[in-house]
Amino acid sequence: MKWTEVQVSTSSENEDIVSAILYDTGAMGLLIEDPRDIIELSKRVDDWDFIDASLLDMDSEAIIIKAYFPETEDVAEIITIIKRKVETGPVLLGNDPLGQVIVSQVDEKDWAESWKKYYKPKRIGKNIVIKPSWEDFHALPNDLVIELDPGMAFGTGTHETTIMCVEALESYVRTDSTVFDIGCGSGVLGIVAAKLGAKKVIGVDLDQVSVRVSNENIKINQVEDIMEIRKGNLLEVI
Repeated sequence: MKWTEVQVSTSSENEDIVSAILYDTGAMGLLIEDPRDIIELSKRVDDWDFIDASLLDMDSEAIIIKAYFPETEDVAEIITIIKRKVETGPVLLGNDPLGQVIVSQVDEKDWAESWKKYYKPKRIGKNIVIKPSWEDFHALPNDLVIELDPGMAFGTGTHETTIMCVEALESYVRTDSTVFDIGCGSGVLGIVAAKLGAKKVIGVDLDQVSVRVSNENIKINQVEDIMEIRKGNLLEVI
C-alpha cells in the first residue's frame, strides 16, 4: 500500500497552527522533527543508542512536521487545501507563509524496513545479548545470544523496562521455573527466560501479529520445546 507524505517545513512558533491544519484535513498522527531536540539529545550520550547523523545537519531554526494520508481519490484535494492554508492563504492576507509544503509518496514496506538500520546488537544484564536476526555478531564465550526480528510487534529488547525485566530474569529464573510472558509482543522476554533454563514458558498476547512474530522468534532461537504462545485474554487462556 502506498501513502502520501505531506512534509511542512515551518518555525517553532507556527508548529501548533500547522499541526492543527494537518489534523483538520484528516491526519491521524504527526511526526515532528525539531532540531533543537536532536541537538539537546546528542549532548546526553547515556540517553540514546543511535542518532541519524543527518538530523544534526538540519536547519536549527526550522522544524519539520510530517503527516501521512492513504492513497485515496480525495488525497489531491487534501493536498490542495493544505497548501492553500499553509502557503498561499497567509500571503493573500498580507502575512508570511506558515511554511513550505513538500509532497512525496511512501511505500508501506519502506516503513517496515527502514528502522532496521538503527537496530544493532545490544548487551543487557550480565551475559544477555539481543541480536537482530539480520546482523552479524561475534559472541564471547559466556554470551547468551537472543536472535530477534520484532517485525511490526512491540519488543526490540532495548526499552528500559525490557532491560530491567531481562536483568530480573537473570537473577530469578531457575531450571524448575514456569514463566508467563504477558503481552509478549515479539516474545523477547519469554525467549530470554527459556534460554536461561526455565522449565516452561507461556507467552500471551491479544494481537495476532505479535502471536505470529513471537512464534517466528521462538523457532529462530530453537526453544519450541520450552515456550508456547497463546492468543487471547490472560484470564481466558491461562
